[in-house]
Amino acid sequence: MKKTHKLLIISLTISLSTISVILYYTFSKGLFAEIDKIDTSFFIIAVLAHISSWLVWGLRVSLLSNLTTLKIKFKRSFEIVLSSMFAAALTPSYAGGEPVRIYLLGREEGGTPGCASAVVFGERTLDFLFLMFATALGLFLIGDIFLAEGSFVSLEAIVIFVISLMVLVIALLLISLYKPEKIKGFFRYFEKPIKKIKPVLIKKIYEEIDNFNESLWMFLRGEKKYLILGFLITAVFWTLEFSIPYLLLRGLGYDVQYILAFAGYALVMISIMIPISPGGTGVAETVFYFVYNSIVKGFVGIGVLVLLWRFITYYLNLAVGGIVSSKMLHDISTIEKEI
Repeated sequence: MKKTHKLLIISLTISLSTISVILYYTFSKGLFAEIDKIDTSFFIIAVLAHISSWLVWGLRVSLLSNLTTLKIKFKRSFEIVLSSMFAAALTPSYAGGEPVRIYLLGREEGGTPGCASAVVFGERTLDFLFLMFATALGLFLIGDIFLAEGSFVSLEAIVIFVISLMVLVIALLLISLYKPEKIKGFFRYFEKPIKKIKPVLIKKIYEEIDNFNESLWMFLRGEKKYLILGFLITAVFWTLEFSIPYLLLRGLGYDVQYILAFAGYALVMISIMIPISPGGTGVAETVFYFVYNSIVKGFVGIGVLVLLWRFITYYLNLAVGGIVSSKMLHDISTIEKEI
């Protein structure tokens, strides 16, 4: 519990402090007066878009599970997704969500940690493919803005980061598929210290590497319709999420092109992957501010935009994820073991 509370306090402190600084330097009028100007219908639609993305995410987990020995209904997969959001919001790069989903999926009928890992890895692969496409679109449409203005990061730096990430993910995927022994060989370097801590752990690691490899082949040898549907569902999921900045901008009275708001969000999501702070706090707010301040030049409500966006995509995740985690895990300390 102490670790969870500490991470929660750190993440909220960093996030709220960053937003406060942005608000302080971008506002000449009262905060509540600016918030009062927002068209509530657009704000509600933005919240509903985010909630709908949770439902779509749960559907994807249920769909991908059909390609393994896991048999899980939509309601249960939806609960697992919500529960994992809390851990994701407390860890760098949102990485803590994956171990929690693996843990919960592994407890289901026909589930093993290997099968559960394959489902989660399948999710992340689909996300990676879509985000790389969206990032390429973003660089094409608005990359020149950052080069022209000398903003927070250069276009070359983003391109290098994206290409490096692509190479790393593809390499790990190919090794997992064709050379699982190489992964085992990596862990053999750490056999002695691992055995000293927990003797049975190294055997368990090797077993799960085999399970994971087998499950990955299940995806490739299984019905291709599930993979195609999985990618389509992933596209719907991210389209809902990428629509949130556009809806909030419209609600704040700024008529921006949807494709520009969409492209900008791809760059924000890539930056959040950098493992610096819990839930990307500080980094997310700062990058979001710079990206959208470049897209909507002279927009005085940029600080409120950052606040509303973070409320929907982060604070809401923390609140709902925390409640569902407590219900599903009974003891929130279980999360600490997984992250």
